[in-house]
Amino acid sequence: MKKPERLRAALTDAMPDLARDPDRLILFVVNGKLRARHTQGSLSYAFTYDLEVLVKDFAGEPAEVFAHLCAWLAREQQELISNPEKQAAGLKFEVEYLTHVTLDILITLALTEDVIVTHDEAGKPVVTYIQEPENEWITGALLELGMPI
Repeated sequence: MKKPERLRAALTDAMPDLARDPDRLILFVVNGKLRARHTQGSLSYAFTYDLEVLVKDFAGEPAEVFAHLCAWLAREQQELISNPEKQAAGLKFEVEYLTHVTLDILITLALTEDVIVTHDEAGKPVVTYIQEPENEWITGALLELGMPI
């Protein structure tokens, strides 16, 4: 699975506080399922899972985390920000106020990753993750906001 590490990289790159102390960003993959493609001779499949993202002892504004999360979702799982039904079921969060300054944020994302399996000349399986299709409207909005794509 590639999306958890790409999300970790996006959040730590965008938020210096997390970059200084990356152990405060904890990721859990839960409720994972493997959906095999049922075409003859194909070993391709899709991962479906919930990614739980725990940001511990955060001393900033929670909206900052969600802004960077939405930018990442625009690239990696667009339907969670563009489809109201998928958003309602696939994007959840909880916040625990620890002190008057710090809080923990737990975000749950319903993610999928498609994997194509082919074979090299020796017959060994070769795994390729399929990138999400680009959405021009979302890409334009991110650029307008000055957020990385």
